[in-house]
Amino acid sequence: MRSEKLGKKAHLMDTNFLLNDNVFIPSFSYGDRTRSFLKIQDGCNYYCSYCTIPLARGHSRSDTIENVVKNAKEISRTGVREIILTGVNIGDFWKTSE
Repeated sequence: MRSEKLGKKAHLMDTNFLLNDNVFIPSFSYGDRTRSFLKIQDGCNYYCSYCTIPLARGHSRSDTIENVVKNAKEISRTGVREIILTGVNIGDFWKTSE
């Protein structure tokens, strides 16, 4: 657990789920912008000699298509006119490693 300061109060946030690299945590940006970045994939299964992404971000995992569409609709309701799909390696979106 770690403490986050929100205003003048400190709140504890359970971060144990971060230890499981099979969990995909969706996120997107919004606010006073014309475009939003929607994360659809995270992690990487390629262990290139020069890269630390697999160690830092864990194995490749993707959001569900249903959740991507739901988040895109939520973003569009805020008035954002452009959505950028992002990920560490979006070419691996929903590929399984076998």
